Amino acid sequence: MKTSSSIAIPAGQGPGARPSGAMEDRDLAQVVEMNLRGLQVVRDEAASARPGLPAAVMALSDEWRQADDTQLARIAAAPYLLFDIAVDRAVALHSLRPTVAEAVAPPGLFGRATGRSFARLLVHFAWHICTSRPVSAPMTLGLSGAGCAQLRAHGLQHVDALAEGAARWVQLRWADEPEVWRTRLAAARRNDPEALWGSTLSGMQRVAGACRAAGASEA
Repeated sequence: MKTSSSIAIPAGQGPGARPSGAMEDRDLAQVVEMNLRGLQVVRDEAASARPGLPAAVMALSDEWRQADDTQLARIAAAPYLLFDIAVDRAVALHSLRPTVAEAVAPPGLFGRATGRSFARLLVHFAWHICTSRPVSAPMTLGLSGAGCAQLRAHGLQHVDALAEGAARWVQLRWADEPEVWRTRLAAARRNDPEALWGSTLSGMQRVAGACRAAGASEA
């Protein structure tokens, strides 16, 4: 797998002002780093062309395979995770025997060794953000307030146990929407900061809308 030694948000993506409640620079850099690691896994999985990959990977397999680390870093530069973490599903699956959980929810995009390692790391990262940045965590992670609270309520030992099965409930965000990723991959390939920021802003609006909707349903 190709690697990158350092990550920086490419210049020109978005205005200088940050949204209210935005994370500190160090936290934001960690989000971008996690995004890049996951996107590198996605690229490798696209090259494998194995069955069971989501539509956004299968339909764009050539684009993913051709993306180098510089392009992936441009895509990764978002102030929110580009991966979904289904906390409710995690808790439900954890209560099942491993063989039953495997049948109910077989590992998908992150089912191979490198993907499982990333999924575990992502869960620990999400737990850290939920506990250390409870206000900004929902928007950063794309989780509802209740989902963040549920993850935050678990001790580290329980999080370790949940993370072991993370490949079953961590997924690429908008995994069934190839056009979202086609736009982002193309903008990164052209090194088009304006198009990348437009895609990032659209994603922020969608994540914020989902968080608000989840909060309303929890009220």
